[in-house]
Amino acid sequence: MSTFRSRSILRELGKVYGLPKGDIDRLVRDPGNMLNKNEVTSLIISIYDLMEDFPNQRTIHACGVIISELPLTCYSALDYPPKGMPTVQYDMHLAEDIGFEKFDILSQRGIGHIKDCREIVKQNQGIGIDINNPRRFF
Repeated sequence: MSTFRSRSILRELGKVYGLPKGDIDRLVRDPGNMLNKNEVTSLIISIYDLMEDFPNQRTIHACGVIISELPLTCYSALDYPPKGMPTVQYDMHLAEDIGFEKFDILSQRGIGHIKDCREIVKQNQGIGIDINNPRRFF
């Protein structure tokens, strides 16, 4: 989850309250400027402190994979963001606390784990996994 920080708070609130881009830019660059002394900018500045560290938008690890004994839907709802890849709203720390296996496939060590996972599934479940067909896992 990315959170609101100083400039992003001002920019997002400026958009919400319909300020033109130039006024938003001025508010971000120089909040104390006399041209920023009006009802709307005063409201934005009064809300400012309430929004710091408030969730802004979800983020997705580019190649973070969580593996569990049961389907992840047994533990949480899945979400399908715009690109359609199923996601679960656990960060890596919570996933680890729950006991899920988590892999960063982008790391070189993570890529090596794919072969190990195939072998473990074959030993435990008797199922051969075709890694050339990733759509099978959706």
